[in-house]
Amino acid sequence: MFWSKLKIRSLRDALIGGAAVIIVGVAAYEAFEFGLYRPQIARTGSTTAASKVFAPGQKVKAQTRLAVVGRRSFWQVEVSPGVWKDCGSDCAAVLRHWAFQE
Repeated sequence: MFWSKLKIRSLRDALIGGAAVIIVGVAAYEAFEFGLYRPQIARTGSTTAASKVFAPGQKVKAQTRLAVVGRRSFWQVEVSPGVWKDCGSDCAAVLRHWAFQE
């Protein structure tokens, strides 16, 4: 097993290895978050969310899409122009959270 062959010889080596892992993780996250991946759009739609607390009856409508990246697919809702957030199976709840902070 790989872990059994891993030997840390000094604190300096451990810190350099840990820093490298953190840098790679941050780089991967930033690449994903800033749109360097290109999802294919399988379906589009819309959802409406109504405020339950602050302004009962006030509604917000937004676009939704089913994005596919590799073998993974997920629903997203457009919370502001060009800003898509993953919403799982309840896009209205995510939209309500972003629009009304509920």
